[in-house]
Amino acid sequence: MRFETNMAPLTEGEKAELLALVGSTELRMDMRNVASSIRNRKVSVDDYVAFATAVARLSNHARPPFRAMTGSCFKL
Repeated sequence: MRFETNMAPLTEGEKAELLALVGSTELRMDMRNVASSIRNRKVSVDDYVAFATAVARLSNHARPPFRAMTGSCFKL
């Protein structure tokens, strides 16, 4: 399966940085701590929206056009 993307290829410096991060024990421990703290708490809608916005900015996708929500009963 091949995925299409509009991202530019990684430079040699970026590749080296990613390889260094992959081998980082400290980063892995930080990610484990983040994962366990998320599992053990309730996340507010505002926190989730802030997280989703940050991830969307990193993903480098074009922003979809705004569509106003209509209706009177919204459930999550």
